[in-house]
Amino acid sequence: MDIDTYLENPEVRKALIEKAGENAIAVLQLTRKNMKDEEIAEKLGVKVSDVRVALNKLANLGIVYYKRRRDKETGWFYYEWSVDAQKFKSWIDREFNKKYDDLIRKVQEEEIYYCPSCGISQTFSFDEAADLTFKCPNCGENLDILDEETVLAFKKKKK
Repeated sequence: MDIDTYLENPEVRKALIEKAGENAIAVLQLTRKNMKDEEIAEKLGVKVSDVRVALNKLANLGIVYYKRRRDKETGWFYYEWSVDAQKFKSWIDREFNKKYDDLIRKVQEEEIYYCPSCGISQTFSFDEAADLTFKCPNCGENLDILDEETVLAFKKKKK
């Protein structure tokens, strides 16, 4: 799968925004071309400092990397940023495996409910489900108890 396909996934987009900020997706879309942070900021119409924040967070996640170069005329250093598609995929795999592993731990510790129609992206404790009269707030379907087998089935389906 290519980067654009991953970036179309709402869960990937949400995770990127949570981890690297609101500019992360737009920055990732541009960093496939070995671009300077100033060029990215200009193309996006945002401040360079905002782009640098996103780039540094993405670099800390292992998704992007930079090459330091020296401008021959000025002697100043600049950085060309690129996305590493393989490391991006690895980050997605780690991020979502962690999400499912955390949910399995939660299911083992307490009674968790979910909507079979909407999926496991939103779960409810027993008290929350009771307050909702065991009906999904999104679609009105009955909530079911979530178990490890169901979590693993969703995990397999997502892969």
